[in-house]
Amino acid sequence: MNSAVIQSAVQESDVYVGLWTDWSHGSIAGATLTLTKRDGGLLTAFIAVFVTVIGERFWFIVSFVAHMILSREGAQDGIYHQRQAILHNASPSAALWRLFRISWAWRRHHNASLFKRIFPSLLLSFITLSAFAAAGIFSSRVATSTGGEVLISSLHCGLLNPDITQADAGVSMDAYAVHSMQFSFNYALSCYRNTSSTEDCPRYPRESLPFNITKNNACPFPGQERICRNSSATIQLDSGFINSHFDLGINAPPENRFLYRTIRECTPLHNEGYTRRVNVTRGSNSSTFYPVVDFLYGSTYGYENSTYRYSARLPMTSSTRDGTRGISEYILLSQTYYAPGAKLDELSEWENEWSPIPELLIPDGDVTILFLSANDIRFLDQVDDPWYSAHTPAGEMEIRGANFSAISSLPIYVRDDPVRALGCIERFQFCNPNVSNNFSCTPLGGITQAVQLAPDLYQNEVQRAHVKWSATMIISMSAGLSAVSNFLGTSSLQSRSTLMEGRQSSLPENQWEVEIESWFKVIMADLQRVILEQATGPTQPAIRQFLTRPNNTEEHQVCANQKIRSDSFTSFNVLGLTIIFALGGLITLISFVLPIAVERVQRRRNPYSSVEWIANETLQLQRLAHEAVGAGTWQGTHTDWPTTAQTESLAVLDMSHPKHPKLKVAAKKDELSDSSGTTIASVQVPGTSIASVQVPGTSIASVQVPERLVTYGQRSSCRF
Repeated sequence: MNSAVIQSAVQESDVYVGLWTDWSHGSIAGATLTLTKRDGGLLTAFIAVFVTVIGERFWFIVSFVAHMILSREGAQDGIYHQRQAILHNASPSAALWRLFRISWAWRRHHNASLFKRIFPSLLLSFITLSAFAAAGIFSSRVATSTGGEVLISSLHCGLLNPDITQADAGVSMDAYAVHSMQFSFNYALSCYRNTSSTEDCPRYPRESLPFNITKNNACPFPGQERICRNSSATIQLDSGFINSHFDLGINAPPENRFLYRTIRECTPLHNEGYTRRVNVTRGSNSSTFYPVVDFLYGSTYGYENSTYRYSARLPMTSSTRDGTRGISEYILLSQTYYAPGAKLDELSEWENEWSPIPELLIPDGDVTILFLSANDIRFLDQVDDPWYSAHTPAGEMEIRGANFSAISSLPIYVRDDPVRALGCIERFQFCNPNVSNNFSCTPLGGITQAVQLAPDLYQNEVQRAHVKWSATMIISMSAGLSAVSNFLGTSSLQSRSTLMEGRQSSLPENQWEVEIESWFKVIMADLQRVILEQATGPTQPAIRQFLTRPNNTEEHQVCANQKIRSDSFTSFNVLGLTIIFALGGLITLISFVLPIAVERVQRRRNPYSSVEWIANETLQLQRLAHEAVGAGTWQGTHTDWPTTAQTESLAVLDMSHPKHPKLKVAAKKDELSDSSGTTIASVQVPGTSIASVQVPGTSIASVQVPERLVTYGQRSSCRF
């Protein structure tokens, strides 16, 4: 079954979007921001970009400090100047690559000192690059992965009240119970397997609740060998202590949490001595009698000392030819007795429909009896299982080939008894995890006994209200063995997976244990469903009229603090976001303030290293190159942004040697005028010591004028 089938009907509007506290990590580390998937994606992308930018600013600090430490006055070689320029102008990745390249380029000239001069800077760039690459990856950890935990905030929070007086309420509630139980059954099939994963079961805080199985225990009933079919064939299923916060997702600080435990002990029961065959009529005026078998495990409404009545008609065999059609299906029924003390403030006292016989009655647990009849099912092999027991020969079954011709025949068998019974004890317990002494838990007892005593484990009224609401939720909404068997019927039996057209394939001798384990998984899955449903409300809107709403602050807090996993939202750790942005802001501030502070401190001492830092900036290196060949009149030569005094052309590349380009001053054109302002010559200044002069209106093509007589960039006067 895929995850889409088992997803709950939680609406996106039921999920709280905003700031909340995940108490799994405390009030500070647990501060959480939940956003929609779209907004969460935008924030995640922004964090990644932000970390990348901060990495650049951090490298600026590292390279600045390294540049200052490595700065030396006086004449230095090419490696020194290239390294200093790289430290100032390259990003971590570019610095790593360029430092490696210059070390390779200079390898033949500086073998001895090259390593110790380049390697420290290269190592710094590598460490910075690696650290912030990792930071960029792990910064997304402040956001939970797909299917992260979110908080439920629904308008339909409440408990389904079993004390319903409306005429049609019983029918509606039964139909809804069947629907809910089927959901839990499907969830258990999909998510309580060893091969299931979180991706397959994306609903609850935990995909499944763990439990322990112990087999071959002693008979748990007072009747011992008289009532138990085998004195050492009892299976026990123990949930262990289920934490309300971590396992069930009830988001609460430690002092408001509770532990919940449930234990089921089941064993096959004797039929001998506990059955009675009688003949009954079909109607008050009928003279026709038919045989029935009463099972005498205690009285129920309408049947004195009879727990279950079954028609004693013999199972249909291959030799039966009376026209009667057999029942080729199992029948599964159950009864439960709830131990005394079944009264809650909000609920009426539970009335037991069954009173167990003394051999089954215990004072500290609820008792459930499960009846199974195989009716006219034909078993293809003998069954040694004590609940499904089938050894009675019933003829043979022909095996036919593709052309319907008989190939062979197999013996078939039918049930040994009309009905067989399992007896189960269900016990429950609540604990206060904040108390370490022996009185921190209620005694193991029936469900209503445990629920009544649970609030007494806490001293604070707020805590009492918290646990009382949750305990009431469990007693009023979650399933037991009887609910699973009655609402699901025979569809809950694992044996039916190999039942086809009334023929049952081989069953192991512990099939009854397989069934009990399967039902216990359904019970655990249904507990998870109930905890979530009290926060979201029933999945069917028509059932919401039967809700008991929270009526105080504490109950509202439980309702508004249920966690689930959802892939439609993204939750961020606020502490992580704060650390990232605060640390990033601090690094950015330091990167801008540090050069200014160092420059001001060194101004009173030796400013060489600060001046060199500025001079190694890309634009300053460009300015120095142009100014060295006499190009440009520069301003801002002590800042990172040098400019020329006015718009003017700078030096150009001398392409006379393309493999060794240099800067040269471009040729300039100016005019010479007389004292009256009349243009008398056009001057071409090619950047040499001699200027070429064109005199218009004369026959002289050109005159060589010493360059010192020409004033560049302005009008000049000249006499010949």
